[in-house]
Amino acid sequence: MARPFLLLGLTGYGYSQVDSQEYVCNHGVGKDTACLALREVAGDRAEVVQLAFASVLKDVAAQLTGIPRAHFDDHHKNRVVARGLSRDLSRQWTPRQVAQVLGTEVVRQDLGLSELWQQLLFQQLEELKDPWLAASRRLGVDYRRFREAFEFRLGRWQSPARQKPLIVVLTDVRFPNEALGVKARGGHLVQVRRYRPHVSPQQHASAQQLQVSADEVVYNDGTPEELGQRLWAVCQRRLASLREVGMRG
Repeated sequence: MARPFLLLGLTGYGYSQVDSQEYVCNHGVGKDTACLALREVAGDRAEVVQLAFASVLKDVAAQLTGIPRAHFDDHHKNRVVARGLSRDLSRQWTPRQVAQVLGTEVVRQDLGLSELWQQLLFQQLEELKDPWLAASRRLGVDYRRFREAFEFRLGRWQSPARQKPLIVVLTDVRFPNEALGVKARGGHLVQVRRYRPHVSPQQHASAQQLQVSADEVVYNDGTPEELGQRLWAVCQRRLASLREVGMRG
């Protein structure tokens, strides 16, 4: 029996009003917080795994610049930590800016590899859904022969942990091709919406509002626990819907 599986892609909608003009962005709305809160609320009822398109990007950025990897995720990401990384030696850089330029200008624009981050992440997703695939790739062996040999020698394993739903949350869906990739894999797009008093009208392309409609909206206007409860309600409805479709099929 296949393990219940749900893919959630979180998009952001941060908004503010300045002189009767509304400005929006997709960052700083609590997408990571939502995933952490969901894991707390779900508890033993589901396994919640967080993935991000930018994970490999941040690994590469840290390797190339010498900026500590943790600084791309913690409170340092918006602090100036490097100078002279470009031809303008006086320019100051934050880890967020380094990752933005590497991921968008260098990889997407200069190299024309707009699907790279998506391909790397969805490969991880496949391996999460199928541990046999992950193991065979790691060992460099044929998937079918490896699984057949294992099950012949050791039998089929079905631990309790593998019977509860697996919920994979992509916490940084920023571009249309990423959103469409989530949808193509049966995923559910959820927009996390939050009022932000200081949204700049001048933003990097990766921080601008995603022009793909979300399936649902959750508001981040309370405590992290409330946000987690709202996202868990979305998961319960979606899992119930998938079970119903499976029973009909």
